[in-house]
Amino acid sequence: ETIAVLGEEDPPLQAIFAPEGDILLTRSAVGVNSYSLNSAPERLALNGHLSGVAAITFSLDGSRLASVSSDHTVRMWNVKSGQQIWKRDLIQSGGDVAFSPDGRLLATGTHVSYWLQLWDAESGSEVLRLKGSGDWTVSLGFVTDADKGLVLARKNFHNVESWQIGDMATVLRGEKESIQRVSLYSPQKIDHLYSVPGSPLIAIAKSSGSLDIVQHPFDSTPVIAPTKITPEQAENYSISPDGRTLIVLTREMQVVLIDVSTGSQIRTFPVPGKSSEYRRIALSSKGRWLAVTSVSRRGLDVYDLATGEPQYTLPDREGAIKQVTWHPDDESRLAVGRQNGDIAIWDLAQIDQQLHNLGLGFTAQAKN
Repeated sequence: ETIAVLGEEDPPLQAIFAPEGDILLTRSAVGVNSYSLNSAPERLALNGHLSGVAAITFSLDGSRLASVSSDHTVRMWNVKSGQQIWKRDLIQSGGDVAFSPDGRLLATGTHVSYWLQLWDAESGSEVLRLKGSGDWTVSLGFVTDADKGLVLARKNFHNVESWQIGDMATVLRGEKESIQRVSLYSPQKIDHLYSVPGSPLIAIAKSSGSLDIVQHPFDSTPVIAPTKITPEQAENYSISPDGRTLIVLTREMQVVLIDVSTGSQIRTFPVPGKSSEYRRIALSSKGRWLAVTSVSRRGLDVYDLATGEPQYTLPDREGAIKQVTWHPDDESRLAVGRQNGDIAIWDLAQIDQQLHNLGLGFTAQAKN
């Protein structure tokens, strides 16, 4: 299993693995090198979910990870130890999960109904339920609105709706009056919400001719920028932490970087594979690395976003990858949720150290 891009003194002409997968042979103009290379270990394995992980998210301080699953549970994990902090039952199969910016409130939605559940993120106590409109939850996000303060937005299949979150202590006491529904939008077909700390809520909308970038409130703010990417081309997308760059994975297996303010393309680079269907992409917290699920959808390729060059290949594991999210402060760590219920946190710095211990050069040693 390849776990990184290797650099040798003489460029290798060929690299193959022995049948058992633990010996790497490289052939160059000056000879053959043999490396003993164990599969890259996950830093932490978070075991507990019994079926597919629908969504995972880090708290803003990076100390906790929340997950929801089709096993009808929401779970809170300690990122440092990998231990489960608490587990609670959802109304139905998990759809999405979001932390409030201060990390005190957790919101979950289901893939089956319009109900939202709000939780005390510290204790795991359910504090409130919100009845949404329409059908199941596609995505959730918290945003700080200039006029209304903290707002929770929910995207269902047809609409986007939002609630104003009042005093947090009152919310955590479960007082219904502390949360007020403030809007229901039925705009052009919004496909996904992105909450960017310190910025208006950004959404991706599929209009008839292009993939558009819009922001909250969607009923009054015009489109920020129409892109030259059509909805038919786009398979998956991500947004940079500063909200300035949209990253699109197209069905032509191209990664396209788009300036949010103008809609213009910054650059493109190809990724392997013949189909982008069900492939996932995720941008690291400071915008350096782009993670793309592999052709098998069971592994992960990590690219240097500035150059488009692949830097890491995390090996295949059992279960297709459903979700990928990066640590909010440490660009060397990312979490992966799988169809079989497994969650793992990978540490790229640990992989670097493993290669260093083996005496292998590595093309992306600097992480600053």
